[in-house]
Amino acid sequence: MTEARELLGRLGMDWNHEDCRALIKNFTEEMEAARRQEASSLSVIPSYLDLKEDIYGDESVASVDAGGTNLRVARVDFGSDGKREIVSMKKYPMPGRDGAVSSDEFFDRIAGLITENVPGEGRIGISFAYKGEITPERDYIICGMCKEVEVTGISGKSLAKGIGDAFERAGLPRRPINTVNDTAASLIGSVSGKELENCCAAVGLVLGTGYNICYREQTGHIRGYLVGSGHDVV
Repeated sequence: MTEARELLGRLGMDWNHEDCRALIKNFTEEMEAARRQEASSLSVIPSYLDLKEDIYGDESVASVDAGGTNLRVARVDFGSDGKREIVSMKKYPMPGRDGAVSSDEFFDRIAGLITENVPGEGRIGISFAYKGEITPERDYIICGMCKEVEVTGISGKSLAKGIGDAFERAGLPRRPINTVNDTAASLIGSVSGKELENCCAAVGLVLGTGYNICYREQTGHIRGYLVGSGHDVV
């Protein structure tokens, strides 16, 4: 609450105003309920990210942003010195944006664009802008699509498995896939892991087709999510 009070002061808002106190109290209560997996107007979705994980060197990876309107596919090269370079990036309409598609068509389109832009067997990282359950293995169990995108039969499907199956249908080997919510990607992509680990507070914000925020916390603080595991969550 101390940080919130200081921030409101810098914004010229009166912490002691009755409406301001009530708003912050209600929001905090809703967020705490969501953390405890109780009824809440908010959703808290853990991402199970480890900020201390080593960056792999001397390899090209596919970086995919599956947004509310567009699909972006980039090739990112990592060097042994930890430096990274965005070699190429292309933007496409999200599959299902211009008419309903099946879940297999959805996954086939994404796998095809990944292969077109970053061929081979390298790793794939996907930032996903839709509601779902993220597993400790960093897979994404999709709850459904929204916004402008319509995909039939996708609810309950695994994002990583769906794309992996699409590679196999195309006669290609499966590739390692990690997934993350786009809001968490906005946070961890803006600062280094070391900076994020050492700062007292940081918030990621997506203000686009949808509006979401995220923050860093230890999963041991959240009931039912690998309590005591030490994984980070955003």
